[in-house]
Amino acid sequence: LVLNLDKSVSPGTDFFQYANGGWLKANPIPASERGWGIANLVYEETYRQRVEICTAAAASGAAKGTSAQKVGDIMKACAEQAGVQ
Repeated sequence: LVLNLDKSVSPGTDFFQYANGGWLKANPIPASERGWGIANLVYEETYRQRVEICTAAAASGAAKGTSAQKVGDIMKACAEQAGVQ
């Protein structure tokens, strides 16, 4: 993608910086991490989505025996165990 390019660097001098510099500037390594990449962003996004799905299932009052009811019950049990209600 063009957004990932760092056009301040010549591709003949440092192709990695030229090709990835924009992304690196937009996604600095968090202080708590040793490295950071697209895999971290994908993991964080899918984790957020899973929590959202489970939270919605817990609040849905889904019919007994449905997948949503089972997921919701597990989510509620985990929240109770952790003291989060």
